[in-house]
This record gives sequence, C-alpha cells and structure tokens, in this order.
Amino acid sequence: MNSPRSVKSRHHGFTLVEIMIVVVIIRLLASMAVTAFNKVSTQSRATTLANNFRKFAEAFQSYNLEEGEWPDSDWVEGSYPTGMEGDLPAAWIRESSVGGFYAFHEGDGVNPPTLILANSNASQDLMIKVDEILDDGNLSQGLVRGDPDSLDYLLE
Repeated sequence: MNSPRSVKSRHHGFTLVEIMIVVVIIRLLASMAVTAFNKVSTQSRATTLANNFRKFAEAFQSYNLEEGEWPDSDWVEGSYPTGMEGDLPAAWIRESSVGGFYAFHEGDGVNPPTLILANSNASQDLMIKVDEILDDGNLSQGLVRGDPDSLDYLLE
C-alpha cells in the first residue's frame, strides 16, 4: 500500500512557451482591432465632413436662389456670413472634427463659389475619402479640391 507521501503529486500548469504563444496571438488580434478601428474612425470623419459640406452647400444655394446673388465673403472665423445667420447649421461656426473652420468664397467670375475647410489637420487619406463620397476621388479635379492647407468644395 502506498502512503500519501509516496505518491508523487503532479502540478499542471502552462509552460513559458505556451504563455508566449498566447501573448503573441493576443497582440496580433489587438493590432488587427486597432487597424480596423482607425479605418472606421477615418471613414466616420470623412462622412461627417461630407455631410457638413452638403448641408452648407444646400444653404448657400438656397440663399443664391432667393436673393439672386451669393452672400459676401466677409468671413470671420467662428461666425456666420452676413445674411446666413439662420440658414446654416451650427457646425458652420464650430471647429470641425479635424480642426480648422469653414469659410465661403463667393467666386470671382473665373472661379466658382467655394466652401472651404481652412487650417485643418485633415490627412491626405481623409481628404480623398471625402472626395470619394462627394465627387470623383481625385483632389486635383472635380468639385472637391484639396491641398495641405484646405479642403475646397466648389458649388455648381
């Protein structure tokens, strides 16, 4: 008969290799999740900017139809253009989701009236996504134009 002391107790646990494999798998899953989150976040910001441009364009075009002219471009950051106080959403006077403020240029006969997102931190990738939503995905032509300093939406 075996005494309780003579029976070898076996401790079951994880080896260092098994633990390291689990850590590597968790890191891979986490990096995939972060990448997916960044992609969704960029798409969300692009959609917000595109929707703002659409709302603003509609308000300016309505003003033009009612008044027979575009509002003046006398713009002060964080304020409405003269005559547009009740027509534009509040997003016009707030800083955008990517920094910067919206502005309007009434056009000059050569260049069309333009909505501008000035002094933003928008990346090139984000600007292209906004352009894909509103236009053709090419920032050098079409209705949406972009450069490092601004994102412009030309009104038709």
